[in-house]
Amino acid sequence: ATLHQGAIEEIFLDSMRKRGVEVTRPVEPVSIHISQDEKDSTDSDVYPVRVILKHVDPMSKDHTEAEIVHAKYVIGGDGEDMS
Repeated sequence: ATLHQGAIEEIFLDSMRKRGVEVTRPVEPVSIHISQDEKDSTDSDVYPVRVILKHVDPMSKDHTEAEIVHAKYVIGGDGEDMS
């Protein structure tokens, strides 16, 4: 049996909601900066990835606000066209 991408996505979203994590969409990354300092990659208290995100109004497709996120990792994908 095969699950449609939308069904798999809903399973992930439900699981995250149960753990208090809410996904915000649509959001576009504007820039990503990864620290080149080697100690940042080994220190568990450091978030070496800095991402600027722009929130998009789904009705007008205009950017509404920017947000800076500091993270340990960034995972990207472009939906069903991802290879």
